[in-house]
Amino acid sequence: MPTRFIFVRHAKSIAHDKDIVQGQGLLFPLGEEGRDCAVRLAEALKDYKFKKIFSSTSVRAIQTTQIVAEFHPNTPIEQIAELNERSKGAAEGLSREEFNKQYGYVLNEWSAGIDSKPEGWESMEDLHKRVMPVFEKHTKNIMSDNDENFLYVTHGNVIRTFLGNILQIPFPLRGRIAQDYCAITIASYSSEKMRWTIECINKGLF
Repeated sequence: MPTRFIFVRHAKSIAHDKDIVQGQGLLFPLGEEGRDCAVRLAEALKDYKFKKIFSSTSVRAIQTTQIVAEFHPNTPIEQIAELNERSKGAAEGLSREEFNKQYGYVLNEWSAGIDSKPEGWESMEDLHKRVMPVFEKHTKNIMSDNDENFLYVTHGNVIRTFLGNILQIPFPLRGRIAQDYCAITIASYSSEKMRWTIECINKGLF
């Protein structure tokens, strides 16, 4: 059986509840709704046997990981800074309203398929260069098809980067891949065939 890479986007933080723009640098914890979602995510994943769990170093991802890991007390966990969300520079911490006023042009450029990069931000290409070496290293370490599962608790744009690389989606268009809070994406890799199979994308909790 191939090796599965299971990705989940972290649960909602209180920044989302307060309509504050997040990114890489903020340390907001999960809100009540986020914790409830993370508990349901943990239930959905409890029957998996994970060889290892990877998390970004953001508080919202770490707390989501901790809740999921309650069902996997003996599974090692590694935090990796390269799995952090795309940086939005000085825009992080702004209210959504203020963000739209100052950076509305960025939203328009994203909609037009432009990989916009205001000063201090990361473009999707920058994110690709940061994120993909992690996954390439993990893939190279797979020596045989042995039915192992690896869990990644990370961020929407990180998961979009991984999928965009496999599916050869141009950088400016990767943001159009839906990634909801606590949704599950699964990709399996056959080292024998050196081939990826996308099993599901953005599967929600019911």
